[in-house]
Amino acid sequence: MVKNPKQSPFIILSVISDTLMTVVSFLLAYYIRFYIHKVPLEYIPTFQPYLKLLIIVIPVWLISLAYHGLYKQRNSFISPIDKVYLIFKAVLFATLVLMAITFLYRQFSYSRLTFVYASGLNFLCIALMSMAIRKIQITAIKRGFGIRNVIIVGTDETAKAITSKIQKHIALGYKIIGYISDKSRHQNLWCRDKVLGNISEIPEIAKEKNIDKIIFASSNVSNKDTLDIILKCAELNVDFTIVPGLYEIVTSKVNVDDIDGIPVIGLKESPLQGINLFLKRAFDLTLSAVLTIILSPLLLALSIAIKLNSKGPILYKQERIGQDNKIFTMYKFRSMYMDAEEHTGPVWAQEKDPRRTKVGSFMRKMSFDELPQLLNIILGNMSLIGPRPERQFFVEQFKNDILGYMSRHRIKPGITGWAQVNGLRGNTSIAERTKYDLYYIENWSIAFDLKILVRTILEVCFHKHAY
Repeated sequence: MVKNPKQSPFIILSVISDTLMTVVSFLLAYYIRFYIHKVPLEYIPTFQPYLKLLIIVIPVWLISLAYHGLYKQRNSFISPIDKVYLIFKAVLFATLVLMAITFLYRQFSYSRLTFVYASGLNFLCIALMSMAIRKIQITAIKRGFGIRNVIIVGTDETAKAITSKIQKHIALGYKIIGYISDKSRHQNLWCRDKVLGNISEIPEIAKEKNIDKIIFASSNVSNKDTLDIILKCAELNVDFTIVPGLYEIVTSKVNVDDIDGIPVIGLKESPLQGINLFLKRAFDLTLSAVLTIILSPLLLALSIAIKLNSKGPILYKQERIGQDNKIFTMYKFRSMYMDAEEHTGPVWAQEKDPRRTKVGSFMRKMSFDELPQLLNIILGNMSLIGPRPERQFFVEQFKNDILGYMSRHRIKPGITGWAQVNGLRGNTSIAERTKYDLYYIENWSIAFDLKILVRTILEVCFHKHAY
């Protein structure tokens, strides 16, 4: 249920735009195939059969785009990377269906190369027009069109994290009206002035404030209360979303088996095994080798700068906990003065950390200090994508306090990961990081890794927590 009819015009605009782009792409593909390629006139087929084919092409393309969720309201503001990926899958699927249809049609022989050109052009045109429509939507939201009033149930760190995400992504169109107290012992001053009431008052608050959506971001609400609120939301035509806690994430994917008829339950195995494990390793080795070669001038320049800036080795070696809780030596460019933790012991890096050198401050801001970990990948201790490895000192602290924390060690740690590209770097919530790490482990795919790499380039290297 989504109560946001003001977004419907943008979906209609997308359908019209995609239809026009499909027609234009198909016509251009015909022109390129037979005229740009300079095919002799006597061998150029008549255009009429291709024009008639548009009667099939248009619905096939639109049905494929709809099937892949591009016309759903809840997908109106998915990230540009995700949207481009969905468009790619939709166009590829439509192309295969169309080629199968024309293969079975024997009265006319259609050029397969025309379909290839049409697919490439259509993907490019639809993607570009999608970004343009997105810009129009964002402009409309900034002017108050399509805004959805939201209240958040909870006042702890999870609620704060959700607030930060909503404020960062204006395109969501959410306006936070206030918060519902869950009587959490972790309630902070950051939202005290915006607390509208308690759980029992939600129906009245929703009516009074004209609320469109309720986000449950608390683990302190009982299942009974949650169910009651959901039922009342349905009566009030209010949308709802539940943010899962660590317990829900850990237990949401379980593997049910039996031992001679006795049912047993365990954590669902990660997709990272068998052929998938081989594919990820091949992906890591290939890309890390290519990056090492391409970045070699930068690696050399940074090595010289570190040596000239302060006394000590170029590389900083530190023991970390890796896959299956095994200790390995992780390599980084040294960004701090020698013996930086001599008087403090193991501590998190802080913003404007006095232990950093001038070169180190620059490297940490750009995440260049992580580059020597390419060697860890080649050695097999790490992966490009995965949970960040921690020191044993911190692992011992977290394993008893955070549910599911040790499950992060089921796979190789990574230079970057799903948690990092979502802003959880540096001195941020370990519980929140663990949620993202476990999600990654349970939902791994090569496409997911590629998405994280692209987002790393766009976000992580310049993130404010990269200190």
